[in-house]
Formats: sequence, structure tokens, C-alpha cells
Amino acid sequence: MHKCIYCHLTFRKQCMLKTHLLVHTAVKQFSCSKCFKRFKQKGTLDIHMRSVHLKIKRHKCVVCKASFSSLNELWLHSGTHERHKKYKCSLCSAAFVQKGTLLRHINSFKHAGKRTSTPPIRPSTL
Repeated sequence: MHKCIYCHLTFRKQCMLKTHLLVHTAVKQFSCSKCFKRFKQKGTLDIHMRSVHLKIKRHKCVVCKASFSSLNELWLHSGTHERHKKYKCSLCSAAFVQKGTLLRHINSFKHAGKRTSTPPIRPSTL
């Protein structure tokens, strides 16, 4: 086993440790040929190319068939199908699974200029 001296993660192969060590440096040696964004690891650059420039979306939601370029995006989306939406807007009847979605809703044109004495985010009761 090969152990990272910075975070103590272990790897079966030396080459895997070598690739991992790049996350602990400030050097971003891999550059996108389309937008020139830079990355520490070639794998991250490859993911960027597939999702941003090639628009490849391999991960499909089993509920609504929406497609996503990463498992993380699919996981975040899957919460939208949950029945319990704990983030409720105090300015209208909208409710959301994720706090970030509620914040986008509040900052959208729908509530632009509205003022309230109560905070726009209220926790729901179970």
C-alpha cells in the first residue's frame, strides 16, 4: 500500500498515489484546448471536456429521464423527486428540497423588490 503524506489516503499502486499527489499542489498543468481553463489532474480535464464542451450526459434519472454528465449532478437532481421539501419560501407557497434552489427562487425576478419583515427562508415542520 502507498500512503499520501498529506492526507494519509492509501493507494494500491504507486502510479495512483502519484496522480493523487497532484491535488495537494498549486500547479495546474493540464489546460483545456477550448476555453483554456486549467486543471491539476488529466482526469478532471477529461471530465470537463465531456461535460462542458462535448455535452456528453451518460447518467439518466430513472424517474423523469433527465440526463446529467456526472453522478454527482444526478444525485443532486434526484432530490427534486422527494416528497418532503423542507425549504419553504415565506413570500409564496413554493417549497424546495435544496436550500440553494430556494435561494435562487428568492433572488429570481418573481420576488424582486419584495420586502418582508420575516426571513424568506423558513424551515418546514415535519
